[in-house]
Amino acid sequence: VVAVIKMQILLLSIILVAGIFFQTYNGYFNYEIGHYLFELFVLDLFRFAIWAFLAICVQTLFKNPYLGLFVLLVLLIGLPLLSFIGVERSMLKYGQGPGYRYSDMNGYSSLLPYFSYKLYWFLAGVVLLLVALFFWVRGISFSFAERVWIAKQRFTGKWRISFYLFLVTFLSLGTVIFFSTGGFHKKTGSKKAELDAVKWEKKYKKYEDAVQPRIVSANVNVNIFPKELNFTASGDYVMVNKTSQAIDSLLLNHNSYPSTFKFSRETKLVSEDTLYNFDIYKLKQPLQPGDSIQLHFTVKNKENTLLRKHSPVRSNGTFMTNSALFPSFGYSGGELQDDKVREKYGLPKNKLRPHPSDSTALGNTYIAKDADWIDFEATVSTSEDQIAIAPGYLQKEWVKDGRKYFHYKMDSKILNFYAFNSGKYEVKRDTWNDVKLEIYYQKGHEYNLERMMNGMKASLAYNSENFSPY
Repeated sequence: VVAVIKMQILLLSIILVAGIFFQTYNGYFNYEIGHYLFELFVLDLFRFAIWAFLAICVQTLFKNPYLGLFVLLVLLIGLPLLSFIGVERSMLKYGQGPGYRYSDMNGYSSLLPYFSYKLYWFLAGVVLLLVALFFWVRGISFSFAERVWIAKQRFTGKWRISFYLFLVTFLSLGTVIFFSTGGFHKKTGSKKAELDAVKWEKKYKKYEDAVQPRIVSANVNVNIFPKELNFTASGDYVMVNKTSQAIDSLLLNHNSYPSTFKFSRETKLVSEDTLYNFDIYKLKQPLQPGDSIQLHFTVKNKENTLLRKHSPVRSNGTFMTNSALFPSFGYSGGELQDDKVREKYGLPKNKLRPHPSDSTALGNTYIAKDADWIDFEATVSTSEDQIAIAPGYLQKEWVKDGRKYFHYKMDSKILNFYAFNSGKYEVKRDTWNDVKLEIYYQKGHEYNLERMMNGMKASLAYNSENFSPY
């Protein structure tokens, strides 16, 4: 085992030196030695050690080393493919687990889930290593039956205690991971997603052409908590019946976040689908052509756990869109696209690409069919050491109770797609004629700021001359 680990350290050292040489050759001299060492000799070494334990066990159990190598190759290639036969959980596939992410903005994130799974498989690897020790033979080769007898003789005293100790710890940690990641209630996977898409289409396709009011205005409030990785939000939509028909029902799409919805007119919830998050409200008085209705909503993320994060918020560099957070109206698609798969479930060929002369399709933007161009206003808050950004011109900025607030408002209509950012940004400012230009960037990423600024100025000059003034 020691020899295997020494060889792994040697190979990783070669990778480290080669990597530094390669970046130097390419003219990049920002050497992040601590980052390289942590990545190679902690994160990667952990992963390689787990496979080394398995390799020792397999090569011990098989007399023929080439057969053992073949088995290891089959396991290496085959384990990730178990998803295709319905084995989706990483805790059932040796060495698998969630990955980790690294960025200059956030450093390493998702390390706790990564190390939890790696510790889980490391314990399994130690169990396999003990099995290898029980069956280990030096010198004369014995039959497998004799090796089993030898293993039984060795399975005593401290070795027996060690084996059961690691096995029980492995199973206990596995139980914690199992229930922390959804337990028996977790039903995910490609096959389930496929079946859900089929059920969704068969149940709600009939509402595809149902007329709905169009969103014409959105005024939202978003509170981002980077340290806690949480968010809360609320908003008000103004919607107008732009059709020539009276609308008696509202088809509300939303996500699985805890949410509340309240309309300005009296409605009755006649259908609430918690699987597809698709609700149907009956209006007491139909919405006549040209009439408007308002929706007030609130939304927040579920409570995060040690192994599961239920929020898109990052400690630095958060990016969230309205399509992921806020409700929409009407049948939202989400159908299977492959015609062969659709045929298997008795579904007709998809018609996801409308004909260019389809007047109904031409009446929608490429973003969505529940809004055209909207008035937009937003107030975004974040921690005091970050800057929050949303579409529009900044109307006001203030600090209250250790939180920083930004009020944005657009002076013209925008498509119904917008995002919210929050990060510890540096800001480079300049002007072109009377237009203020700003680039928000991560400290240390100054490489192309001048080129970007010059590019903005050149674009404004060219487009103002050839199309219309900005």
